[in-house]
Amino acid sequence: MYRFNKEIGFAHDRQRDMELLRRMAARPGQSIALGALAATLLLWGTAFPGIRAALEGYGPGDLALGRFIAASIVLGLAAPLARIRRPARADLARLAVAGFLGVSVYHTLLNLGERTVTAGSASLVVSIMPPLTALGAVIFLRERLPGLGWAGIFVSLAGVAAIAMGDAEGVRFDSGVPLIAIGAAAFAATNIIQKPLLGRYTPLEFVAYSTWVGTAFLLVFSPELIRSAAAAPARASLALIYLGVFPAALGGIGWSYVLRAWKASTASASLLLIPVVATLVAWTWLGEVPTPQALAGGALTLAGVALVRLAARRSSPVPERAAAPIVVTQAVAAPNPVHERIPCRS
Repeated sequence: MYRFNKEIGFAHDRQRDMELLRRMAARPGQSIALGALAATLLLWGTAFPGIRAALEGYGPGDLALGRFIAASIVLGLAAPLARIRRPARADLARLAVAGFLGVSVYHTLLNLGERTVTAGSASLVVSIMPPLTALGAVIFLRERLPGLGWAGIFVSLAGVAAIAMGDAEGVRFDSGVPLIAIGAAAFAATNIIQKPLLGRYTPLEFVAYSTWVGTAFLLVFSPELIRSAAAAPARASLALIYLGVFPAALGGIGWSYVLRAWKASTASASLLLIPVVATLVAWTWLGEVPTPQALAGGALTLAGVALVRLAARRSSPVPERAAAPIVVTQAVAAPNPVHERIPCRS
């Protein structure tokens, strides 16, 4: 009897140890994902003013090509160091479509739209991407986003609208708005394509292959890039290089890590924080003090993203004991060798 109780006690101790190890292993992944998200938001938050600066010397198509040539070079230098694997033949079509939509289409249309649309208007239009991604994740990836999550997305959209309307340049909708909206839809489709691929490829591998493919599609703008590079001011060329190395290459890897760690619907909602980060960057870097309306919009956006995260935790709670279940088998008493050797006397 003592042996039976001791074995059960040992099983419970092992169960607690396995649960502790599982939680310790999960925490660093979440910490890295949060760090990757913070870096991505910071880098992508600087992309909108960077595009405006680069457009002073480059056209929309040649800016996209030059930016992703810089990104391709950085990724090409990192690829042998990281020993990235060759893509499987079955994934080539998906990688090509992801590169075409997420690199060629999105960035060319965004550059075209930003020629006439203010930065605040552009950030507002691009913000349709998270709801489109969430909708696509529910339809195609079979993800579940509760009503609280949808409410959080629309609360954040209201906050982004408040930030855009509080912009010094104001909100102006013209012919560039549909171009940016189509680009945002293309990027949302890229997220849906990318999510399953990140189960088979590392973030660096996916970003490298999709960037190289997307850059190949942009080579049609090579003559314009050569002409623009010869006449562009140094400020515009530096902005182009910055956009390629940091928001495109490093920001793309960071976003892929976040999308790999979280559900697509939850991760995409976090991108609604980009206008908040852009406002803070302009405040600290350029001295542009935000209006009270922009600050209120930032607080509203933060509250909406917090609701999405809360909904995600409630929809997929971590059980208190999520490791392997305890299997208790009834102990069978071992025969007593003494009783076997000594016959029973009547």
